[in-house]
Amino acid sequence: MRKWTVVLALIALAAGAVWWQRTPILAWYYVRGLAQTDKAGRDTWTNRIASLDVAVVPRLLTCLEDGNPEVCENATAGLLKVGERWEIDDDRTLDLAEELRQRFDRFNSGGQTGALEIMARMLARSPRGAAPPRLTRAAGDLLATTAAMPDLRTYVLGLAGALVEHVQPGQWRDVCHELAMQSFRDANPEIRVRGVNLFVHLAHGAEPAFLARLVPLLSDPSPAVRRAAVLAVGPSREAIADDNLLPFLHDPDAEVTRLVELALRSRGLQEHHILLGRLISDQRAGERLQVLDHLRDAGDLEPGIWLRRLSEDPAPAVRAAAIRAAYFQPQVNLRERMRQMSLQDPSPTVRQVAEYYLNRPSARN
Repeated sequence: MRKWTVVLALIALAAGAVWWQRTPILAWYYVRGLAQTDKAGRDTWTNRIASLDVAVVPRLLTCLEDGNPEVCENATAGLLKVGERWEIDDDRTLDLAEELRQRFDRFNSGGQTGALEIMARMLARSPRGAAPPRLTRAAGDLLATTAAMPDLRTYVLGLAGALVEHVQPGQWRDVCHELAMQSFRDANPEIRVRGVNLFVHLAHGAEPAFLARLVPLLSDPSPAVRRAAVLAVGPSREAIADDNLLPFLHDPDAEVTRLVELALRSRGLQEHHILLGRLISDQRAGERLQVLDHLRDAGDLEPGIWLRRLSEDPAPAVRAAAIRAAYFQPQVNLRERMRQMSLQDPSPTVRQVAEYYLNRPSARN
């Protein structure tokens, strides 16, 4: 009888010990399962991990040191899932941010990209311009550490954008501005796009012409970069004037041209203005000549502005047509311009046409 009592006591002690160690055992089991799973099974394991809260964080951080990129990716997903349960000013959130910063050099490349992503996501959950000081300090230190790491540039730009948006105005602005300018020269279009997005964050509170530095990217070889640039500068006349934006209505990428049209509408241009703008900025002289037909049909347009522009067209045929059209529109007074053309136009034919209409009686008569 005594023997069975001892056995039962040992069993009870073992069960108690197992129960006491239940959370560490489950943490080991769940993190191991997450590390070995594929994308299809990731959500199942991250949900299990999240139920253990902070107990799984040390093991997940250790996984970020693994040389297998998939293990690092899974561990990143696990840390994001756990962190979603905490408020942004929770000590657990801030402790994790500081751990990511302190252990960053020990992480493998996959773990470092994961740490940058987690930090950026933390900042994104913060109030605009009011991230907790501990989080701001950890994220800023991490940005300073990684700013000179080109292999991580995609994720560094993401962290920089989150910092600019969610910390107090002016903090880390110089570092982020330099990062954005460097990214414009990068061979990777994705990095150039992220650089544009970062520059847009920096533009908040800056002078209206600040965005003008993005205008050269409207001619970038990558359609994705051109789209990002149009979205950034399109609504701002201070960044690019209407006349300078019109040529991009002919971009070979249909989405770019659609975005340019939307930008022009946001500036108050009507459909017939955009149509004329598309014609007058066309590289084909025959298309530019069609502006004259539309001017005759549209009574709400100021023909003098458009005729003056056509009188400066690179094609002699277009300049000559503008002279004739101006003569037959009594409300337009371009005589001074015609006199200048009769003397200085590089085309002898245009000079003759200008002189001819200057010497004719006024069309008003």
